[in-house]
Amino acid sequence: MRALVERVRDCGDGSGATVRMLVTFSHTGNVEGARVRGRRTPAEVAACATGVARSATLPPFRQPAFSVGFPFRLR
Repeated sequence: MRALVERVRDCGDGSGATVRMLVTFSHTGNVEGARVRGRRTPAEVAACATGVARSATLPPFRQPAFSVGFPFRLR
């Protein structure tokens, strides 16, 4: 997730807020789902952040899925 920090940071609207994201990976290592947790994030910021998160990949693993929560600081 740290590899995405700068790209998600650029999704900010100038508020310097923190968005908490939940990203779920399938066993293939590809993102199965990504969402911003919380209702206060503007829709366009959330859409940008989840779009960036969906580009993440991991090496394949044995579990059916793996979820990780991560806070991102925005610009």
